[in-house]
This record gives sequence, structure tokens and C-alpha cells, in this order.
Amino acid sequence: MERCRYSSYAIASCVLNLPWVASFGWCLWMIWTTNGRVAGEIFLLPVMAWFWTGFPAGLCGFVAWMNIRSSPARLRGRWLACLGMLLAAVIPVLGVAENLWSTYRQKQINSERHRPDDPSVAPTSTE
Repeated sequence: MERCRYSSYAIASCVLNLPWVASFGWCLWMIWTTNGRVAGEIFLLPVMAWFWTGFPAGLCGFVAWMNIRSSPARLRGRWLACLGMLLAAVIPVLGVAENLWSTYRQKQINSERHRPDDPSVAPTSTE
């Protein structure tokens, strides 16, 4: 039986990215399907998952890239290694951007709730 020609580190770099991709997808699904408020801290879950799996995935992708480059055309999977490194680099950016966007959206919603119905009527003090 012939051994797999793809780098095992390249495959590991893509597989290690799956937990945070799943948690990020779950967070987006929760935001889009709920009618009420959702805490902005929900996006800390993918960032925490990134610390446990994304960072090692990036390292595995880098090691795979170096092994593939140094092998005499035996190993394959450069695109897998690149994908693993790319996914590992994207999650912190996406998590922070989504957290900032949801915070901005929540501030807009709160400011619309506290706005008077008729803007021509100025609030008066009773003192």
C-alpha cells in the first residue's frame, strides 16, 4: 500500500482549524437568527478556540510549508499548508471585527430607542 503523498502537517493544519470555524459559524448563526439582544462577548468563543487550535494550526502549516519546500518533489499539499496558515491568521481579525460591528449596531439600536418620537419637540425641564 502506497503512503499518502500529502504532508501530514498540512492535513493537520486544516483539521485543527475546524473547531474555531465551527464556533465562528455558530456565533454568526446565533446573531442572525435571534430577535433579541445577544452579548457581544459571544465572539470571544472563537478567539478562545483559536488559542487552542488555530495557533497550532498555523504552526503546523508553516512546518508543512517548509517540509514541502525542502522535499525533493515527494511531498505535496502546499495549498493545504497555505490554507491552514491563512485560516489561522483570519480568525482573530474576523472575531474582533464582528465584535466591533455588533457593538456599533447595538449602540445604534439603543440610541434609536431613546430618541423622542417628534424631533421638533424639545424636552423641557419642570424646575
